[in-house]
Amino acid sequence: QFTAPVEQDEKLYCRGACDMLAPVVAMFSAFSDPTVDHTWIAVSNSEEIGPVPGGIVTFKEKYLEKVTDHTLVVFDPDGGHGQLVHGQKGCFWIELTARGQEAHSSTPWKGINAIDKLDEVITQLKQILGPQTLSAGGIYAMQNGITIEKTMSSGGVAINVVPPEAMACLDIRYWKYHKDQVIAALAALKGQVDVKVIATTEPWRMDPNHIALQAYFQLMQTKGLERISDIAPGSADLALFDGIMTKNGILPCVMHRPLSE
Repeated sequence: QFTAPVEQDEKLYCRGACDMLAPVVAMFSAFSDPTVDHTWIAVSNSEEIGPVPGGIVTFKEKYLEKVTDHTLVVFDPDGGHGQLVHGQKGCFWIELTARGQEAHSSTPWKGINAIDKLDEVITQLKQILGPQTLSAGGIYAMQNGITIEKTMSSGGVAINVVPPEAMACLDIRYWKYHKDQVIAALAALKGQVDVKVIATTEPWRMDPNHIALQAYFQLMQTKGLERISDIAPGSADLALFDGIMTKNGILPCVMHRPLSE
């Protein structure tokens, strides 16, 4: 629902104030400074379903081939406290479908409960990948481990019928050194459930002492911003550019999260 913007206590409250309309306007305002040179702004759309087909590819082909000693900075509005992010997990979005056999629930031995079957498979997946997959792992799971979260589920046809089919979606976040382990664990589920990969993004991690990161820190300090570096459990558009080769080697990439409350 669209409502009129409200200004209160030097804060702006409206749709897009944080994610992502106002930050885009702020970027254009900042980079319109005549002292800022050799700078491009690329804005993609539809984060959850992917940008316009070919948009990122076109940007890479037309502009990044000209890059020599520049740094790519991605601005992400989510949950920031003014930090530079130098590492971020990759993700697998997975849909699992279990198939059972329908029967009346008063005689469950005549059927196969697809919901139970699906729950057992998800538990098995977490056991294969280790205890670091527990959501309760908190900061450890974010920094070092794999997280698996069931985010959607459906199944069953009636309260008195053994469910013949059940579906669940999983959001799996991982670091690069976990990727083969995650792929092997998902492959092990085939034959028990149908596994469909909805979307994936690659993890990335940059040396916090990289010269590009230090240079950006210096720029932040000239603007009175605190020097904070962090890693993030999420996955943003920066993953689309990680590992790109330029004339002077791999393009250094960092993500800046502005202050938010």
